Amino acid sequence: EPGGVAPEPADVAEAYAAIAQLMGMENDQRVVSLPRLSPIFLRSIERFGEVHLSLFPHHHRAPIHALRRRDALVPDPDDRRVAAFFSGGVDSFNLIEEHGSEIDDLLFVRGFDVPVTDADRGAEVLALVEEAAAALHKPLIVVDTDLREFSDPTCDWTWFSYAGLIAVSKLLGLLGPQLSKLPGPDIAKKWTQSRALPEFASKSLHVLAKEKGLNDE
Repeated sequence: EPGGVAPEPADVAEAYAAIAQLMGMENDQRVVSLPRLSPIFLRSIERFGEVHLSLFPHHHRAPIHALRRRDALVPDPDDRRVAAFFSGGVDSFNLIEEHGSEIDDLLFVRGFDVPVTDADRGAEVLALVEEAAAALHKPLIVVDTDLREFSDPTCDWTWFSYAGLIAVSKLLGLLGPQLSKLPGPDIAKKWTQSRALPEFASKSLHVLAKEKGLNDE
């Protein structure tokens, strides 16, 4: 978030629920959310859980118990911007090659593949990603997170990264009005009701969320 302060958990309940579900799968625990959750999110995260268990069968089901809230109406026509997570790896370029015409912006999360505490390596990777984004003629949004400081002691980033992608997508949807005030290209003017297109760094799992999937409300 601009300013470096995370929002209150109750304001981004779905982001925290996604993180909690993956931890529950590892530790055989259920998830209880006091804030109401979106029915669309709950259906989507349930489908995600099924895919996750097919890839990691040693994990457990972690049902999310929560009251439902009313979903926000999708704009008609749906002119929201579409973003793709972009690490500069092979999967990232494959996604752009196959769906580049559908993608408006690229998202690079500093603190995912390279821990945010490794500033030198992070700057090196960011420079390469910026060069790639410029070559692709796609605006680049950079997000910093220390999520791995929370997850690494108990979770394997190989699979927990999926929860991070979902959580960041949900947070960006909340922060749309603030992103639109940042200097630079007008890349966030329609992010108030944003949707993100996750590119999961797994050879076995490629989820195209443009079809109203994991992170769309």
